[in-house]
Amino acid sequence: MVKAAPELAYEVEPKVMTFALKFLNSAPKEKLMVELELPESTADKVIDQRDFGGYKNLDEILTKKLMRKKKFNTFRDRLLSYAKDNKPSDKPADDDNNNANPTSKKGKKKGGAASAAHAEALLHLQKTEKPVFKETEPLRLRFGYLLAPPKVEKPEETSEAEAAEVAQPLIVAYQGKALPTTRIDQEVDLRVGADNSQFPPTTFPTTFLATAAKFASQPALHYKRDGEWCASTSFRFAKALLSQGLNRFDTVGICGFNASEWFFSFVGTVLAGGVPVGIYATNSAAATQQVCLHADTRIVVVDSVEQLQKFASLVPALPKLQAIVLWNDAVPAGFQCHIRVYSFEAFIALGEAVDDVVVRARIASQRPGHCLSLIYTSGTTGRPKGVMVSHDAFMFAQASLMHPFTTDDFNNNDRMVSFLPLSHIAGQECDIGCQAVHGSHVYFAQPDALKGSLGATLKEVRPTFLLTVPRLFEKFMEKMQDVGRSTTGLKKVLVTWAKGVGAATVAASVFGQSGEVPWGFWLADYLVFQRVRQALGLDCCKFFYAGAAPLSQVCFDYFAALNIPIYGVMGMSETSGIGFCNFPDQFKPLAIGTKNIGTEFRIDPSTGELELRGRHVTMGYLKDKGETDRAIDADGWLRTGDIARVDADGFVTITGRLKELLITAGGENVSPAGLEDVLKQELPILSNVMAVGDQRKFIAALVTFRVVADGDGVPTDELDALAVRVLEQDVGSSAKTVAQAKICDRVRTYIDAGLVRANARAISRAQHVQKVAILDKDFSIPGGEFTPTLKLKRSVVLNQYAHVVDALYQ
Repeated sequence: MVKAAPELAYEVEPKVMTFALKFLNSAPKEKLMVELELPESTADKVIDQRDFGGYKNLDEILTKKLMRKKKFNTFRDRLLSYAKDNKPSDKPADDDNNNANPTSKKGKKKGGAASAAHAEALLHLQKTEKPVFKETEPLRLRFGYLLAPPKVEKPEETSEAEAAEVAQPLIVAYQGKALPTTRIDQEVDLRVGADNSQFPPTTFPTTFLATAAKFASQPALHYKRDGEWCASTSFRFAKALLSQGLNRFDTVGICGFNASEWFFSFVGTVLAGGVPVGIYATNSAAATQQVCLHADTRIVVVDSVEQLQKFASLVPALPKLQAIVLWNDAVPAGFQCHIRVYSFEAFIALGEAVDDVVVRARIASQRPGHCLSLIYTSGTTGRPKGVMVSHDAFMFAQASLMHPFTTDDFNNNDRMVSFLPLSHIAGQECDIGCQAVHGSHVYFAQPDALKGSLGATLKEVRPTFLLTVPRLFEKFMEKMQDVGRSTTGLKKVLVTWAKGVGAATVAASVFGQSGEVPWGFWLADYLVFQRVRQALGLDCCKFFYAGAAPLSQVCFDYFAALNIPIYGVMGMSETSGIGFCNFPDQFKPLAIGTKNIGTEFRIDPSTGELELRGRHVTMGYLKDKGETDRAIDADGWLRTGDIARVDADGFVTITGRLKELLITAGGENVSPAGLEDVLKQELPILSNVMAVGDQRKFIAALVTFRVVADGDGVPTDELDALAVRVLEQDVGSSAKTVAQAKICDRVRTYIDAGLVRANARAISRAQHVQKVAILDKDFSIPGGEFTPTLKLKRSVVLNQYAHVVDALYQ
């Protein structure tokens, strides 16, 4: 339902209003400054805000607080006066005088007494600018990764009814109707309501092209080849896809570690009107086949000969797959495959014969309610599902998440390191979305980032924003604790004092606290904190975020003591990566934060499950009506599967997963995450803990020791340095391997004592861990126990070690 537009306090011809809005949405900064006599800072604000989808009415200038009412009235009158003088006439369009004239009489103040800024802008216009609404030459797009953006055409004749519609606010009431679909080619209605209408619906290409034009000369994508950082380019991938007959909504699979080619493939697929499908590089052949078959994948792009061979072996089972594109490696001589195989460069060359107008037509055919990306869930609780994310959901999530930040907080000068899998919504929103909207710099980490090389990349790039999983912060903590144990004397005293100051500083900034910086902070920052951040490569980082899994209290407290507050954030594929977030001036430790703008939430009183609703909720699961209906109810509420609580200040904390609840034979509901964290705190030699006991007499746990992993990330039998040191110094054991530790009586006594301490911290006897079983091998991604984002696959572990669990209860 569309609300009626408020009555205007001034009368204006519809065509004048239409032209004024078009001018406001497309004129370069210099022209806005000259024609409307705007100061440069105000012109910048106008341009920044219009990149979120454009102005639908003049009053948005006020609602977005770009200027005060008095200045707005002057601005409005100048704009409408300019539009009246320069709007297209009813004469044939071959008269150039119908177009906006950069040297119109409104361009100067009386007597020619223009300010220096206005004079400089006017001179720039006279030398370089073409008429705003005439066809322009192809723009040189941001960082060069696009070669030919859509041309800006002359305005078409607009009826008075259409003009009136443009002049009114875009507000569509959300009527409580469920809007899911299971078809990738179906446009869904938009959940635009009064609480989220400040972000007009748009498509990814619209915003991407606007940002690309705005930052045309700025480097964008950086990757490392032969030891050097390089900037990268590409628009031709879309044309290459079209040369292969890619139809609207056809899917293109992308399988590989984060790289510029991953980005080009994603964006190129969208520009061509297709739907990108991220496929985890760590997927088995069976899992890969399942995704491609379900998504009807037409073309796949892979990053290695190993992946090429995997897909080639699956070709007979994938009837719709017609080509494989390889980057990073050369196609082996004599390679045999039943479908065409191209190198990335050879594939790009296929698009040279495709006219740019074909790509522009595909871009023009896309609507906010169409599917932008297909993301497969990690399958922690069952078969992976294809989550369809619309253009509007993706772009709204980006706008909603960044809305509380100022341009000083986050802008086109920010640096980010891309290492979270781009097949995941977090990677897509953070690395692709932030760049498309804000023009930030993205540096691609090496494929072995999570195996050890990330530290070197962080030191080299010095990112200004970091989003990662808690496990990465835990690894940093463990290495720093290892160094800290060897620190002695005055240095140890200084570090201990500084950590106390750091903890007090973070505590003072917690929501509802005084915010006062404690005495000695600046000295502690200079002597300790700055050096720690420099050692981590995080000395320029303004914001530290952790999501995808709970952050432990120990980890938060450790970094808080170093004045590095880690902010919790919550999102999932089904919510386009947002939902709740903490901010520097509004956060609480371990909470996922307060709701993002446009998010509605409620907690089921009977189960404690968190439910969400908003524009960012998924279109539905591809080809799966049963799962879609189970996840989204008739009123549009999404069941997250998370158990949560909310406090009086609106901060939400996740306490567990509904499907992970252990219900003992006595009927007690036990959330395992808390028990597992406490046991790891009491026993630092442990790497992973998984509580078991569903429908059993008591709670037990499977535990693994900290070990060294090989070059492929596969755990070995060798205990790592921290575990060996703890065993030597605290336990008196000489064990160096898992096998030796398992048969050592002193290690067993040490574990039993830790179990007693952990149980003393439990909130009830039902949550006591009564037995533990030490496994021979640690959990890992290659082993199948972890997802690519390091979530524990509990069902996989239970199946794999069913005999061990059974033995605990005999």
